[in-house]
Amino acid sequence: MTAARVLKQAQQVGGDEDAEDTAGAQGQADLPKRNRHCGCEEAAARQMLNGSVPSSPTSPQDHALISTAEPAITVLQALIALTFVRTRHGLTAFALLFAAAFMRVVAQGLSFILPNDEARVSTWLGIGFWTLPILVSLALIACTIWASQRLGLTWRFNAMAYLVASLAVSAIVGADMGIGH
Repeated sequence: MTAARVLKQAQQVGGDEDAEDTAGAQGQADLPKRNRHCGCEEAAARQMLNGSVPSSPTSPQDHALISTAEPAITVLQALIALTFVRTRHGLTAFALLFAAAFMRVVAQGLSFILPNDEARVSTWLGIGFWTLPILVSLALIACTIWASQRLGLTWRFNAMAYLVASLAVSAIVGADMGIGH
């Protein structure tokens, strides 16, 4: 698959959002967008609970970069944590690895409502909506299981980690629903 094809797919998928942003910005094209909290200029991407989208009209290249950045950073986080689990046998590294796997699995589950970044990229690549989300999640889960076994963690410890992560995500989603809108 060529980069041109991926960018063309990104432009086709992201076109509707860009059109809405352009329509809302008419008459204000000369004014930079300001953050309502700090007064600073807004970033080029708007982070949401299940991904990121451009906050203003962007090129297909920028839209593709925004969509690939979050999963790439999460996988990088997992690889660094996995390295520390291998070399230092630390629970902090396991927590970072577990968090990476948990984030991508939750994002995949939310893709039934709103496609996450991997699902968008997977569609652009023409390999099916669920291919990348499933592959990334399975790889991160496999790394987490391996790290858990290497550190000698019990299923109870992992169940407690899942419970704590679930409560934390629920609190964040609740806060976002109450504060974010």
